[in-house]
Amino acid sequence: MESGYLSGITGRSVIRSLETIDDTHGLDFDTGPIEGFAASVSEHYERLAEHLTDTRENDRYDDPMNA
Repeated sequence: MESGYLSGITGRSVIRSLETIDDTHGLDFDTGPIEGFAASVSEHYERLAEHLTDTRENDRYDDPMNA
């Protein structure tokens, strides 16, 4: 989804934004749960990328949306 709505948005950038808002406005955000979720999503996509790299081109399903 390179050109999707959230293209370029990372968990770390969201956390930095919340920390900036917290510092600027004195709000008390607990970013711990978001950091854990971001790490989990990152690990998931790393495993998915490894799986796609290890999967031969001929073993993949055709995606009719890309035809």
